[in-house]
Amino acid sequence: MIDRYRVCFVGRVHYSCPLDTSSEKKFRQLQELTDACVIGFSTDWKPHVFIRHARFYLVPCLPSYFLRNLLMFLVAPVLALWSVLRHDARILVLSSPHEASTAFVKGVARLLGRPVALVVESYCDPEDGILLEKRFRFAGLYRWTIRRVVRYTAAQADLLRDRSRWSAEKLKAWSRGQPMFYFPAWTDMDAFTTGNLAPQEPRPPQVLFAGRTSPIKGIHHLISAFSRVTAEFSDARLVVVGRPVRPDYADTLRGLVAALDLNGSVSFVGEVSQRDLAIYMHQSRVLVLPSLSEALGRVVFEAMACGTPVIGSRVGGIPEMIEEGVTGFLVDPGDEDTLAERLRWVLSHPEESGEMGRRARQAARKIFSTQAYLENYARLFETARCLLESQ
Repeated sequence: MIDRYRVCFVGRVHYSCPLDTSSEKKFRQLQELTDACVIGFSTDWKPHVFIRHARFYLVPCLPSYFLRNLLMFLVAPVLALWSVLRHDARILVLSSPHEASTAFVKGVARLLGRPVALVVESYCDPEDGILLEKRFRFAGLYRWTIRRVVRYTAAQADLLRDRSRWSAEKLKAWSRGQPMFYFPAWTDMDAFTTGNLAPQEPRPPQVLFAGRTSPIKGIHHLISAFSRVTAEFSDARLVVVGRPVRPDYADTLRGLVAALDLNGSVSFVGEVSQRDLAIYMHQSRVLVLPSLSEALGRVVFEAMACGTPVIGSRVGGIPEMIEEGVTGFLVDPGDEDTLAERLRWVLSHPEESGEMGRRARQAARKIFSTQAYLENYARLFETARCLLESQ
């Protein structure tokens, strides 16, 4: 039997009980490498403990953002230490540098004679990412606190892992020169490449946005740009798919749609399953991600896997995935004029945009595969184990 790595994953990811199809597939694949414990949020207000390819300890998802994060701050280190002492976890993987309370477990475990290697991951700007998405009454105090939290967590890390080189540069500013690994987050590519989802060609003139409905995503710029092409393309439709993060922003978007007389051309869809998201992607001429800040934008290569070209903002890790004029287009964030021009080209060139989508599908296969994902984690875990053995 393969000597699997004993790992404890800690983060603020929400998991359902039982696991959704994508998460179940992810941990079934990781089980080849790991004997894992997973600490995260449940999708409801109840705690859950169960085993499904890993041991899951899910903290209640309280309705208040402050209370649920305070609960995780207090409970996660206790559960992580339990995983070290009870299940002999030797590698702690923190999903963000904000998990300072769990980083503290590294020192406690060493005092108890159970040393662990600490891996700190990142997926966004660790200082300003949340500030761009949520409102805080005391933003200055929050930024001061986060800087110290990130500095402490990064200093405790033995290894760092990021999803894009852009956000990695942000994390490096807080680190002390530890080894850095780069590879994208898990994506259930099968959900986006299943043969029976093959789209009609040419695709209908549907423009798609997929992601959280928050100001950082720049959806208001997309709606304004879309309004400039509807006179020429009266049958064009814009579909906004995703979970509202800020109700006030969702109301602002609906008000903008009404003000621009787009009620018959723009529809808002809530959060959907990956299967349904894949259907929307296969039915769309183009996906637009007009973010003002974005670490990587997994939805970009999910769309590319569906053969859907992408128009994305020239921010964060998005330019690492889109080849200008080949698999999609890049525009400056907030540049509604250029975004409207790109939308006009896609809508007026169905055959050419279809060919662009086929090139995007080929590129997506190079960006992500399950085998590459496992191999990258295997390299990271083996490096962590070697560090432990050398101490």
